[in-house]
Amino acid sequence: MGKRMVWASGLDIPVFADGAKESTCFYVGCTFAYDARLQEVPRSAAKIFRAARYGFAVLGKDEVCCSEFIRGVGEDGLFTELAEQNVGAFDRYAITEIVTPCPHGFHTFGVEYRRLAPSMKPRTVLHTSQVLERLIASRALTLAAGGARTVTYHDPCFLGRRNGVYDAPRNVLRSIPGVRLVEMPRSRERSLCCGGGGGRMWVEAGEGEKIAEVRIREAAATGAETVVTACPFCFSNLDDAVKTAGFEGRLVVKDLTELVAESLGG
Repeated sequence: MGKRMVWASGLDIPVFADGAKESTCFYVGCTFAYDARLQEVPRSAAKIFRAARYGFAVLGKDEVCCSEFIRGVGEDGLFTELAEQNVGAFDRYAITEIVTPCPHGFHTFGVEYRRLAPSMKPRTVLHTSQVLERLIASRALTLAAGGARTVTYHDPCFLGRRNGVYDAPRNVLRSIPGVRLVEMPRSRERSLCCGGGGGRMWVEAGEGEKIAEVRIREAAATGAETVVTACPFCFSNLDDAVKTAGFEGRLVVKDLTELVAESLGG
């Protein structure tokens, strides 16, 4: 837990325990907090929120794992323990809105925690893509062209099929000047999993082509230069597949939030 806030180094991020009075909690999540490459995603989100004057604070060391994967592998007791810690923090700081860049946390807070804790029911739970869509639509954000690029979007299972969030990330992409969105044949409700669901992020795959490599080949066939997603596990699997399937130098994987941050106007 001591390194939970390393991602925020140099950003002067407001923390509830330090006296921040915001009602919106930006819940970063374990992978975004600890993975050195993916730390750029919450950093990008913080820069965007500040540019849009969107008030937020983080739990810092009070933030613990959302425990979605823990429950998925059968540890219901540990899931309940960690859920109670997070809900306790939300209650303690009078948080009314929770925003997270992770679809797994988004689903867990919005569905599983609401079944567990009555105090979660009146709280608004949003994925970062939904906040970005609203900020752009309200003109709180000014986006500038960062150069022409063709992108394709990979729907994370927990954001799409589990929770029906398909349009928000696409609306954001279409709002970025210079970005052209092309779809893979398997998209939205028919999207192919990255291969990391159900705890398989931590399971060695057998022989043969990995699911993520199949997906990267589908992305490459669209003619896109960039594969955009909005989930840390999808990002890691697809980024690895770019290397193992031989697409380095032809395809790059980006999180949606990074793409928006790169296009922030002055």
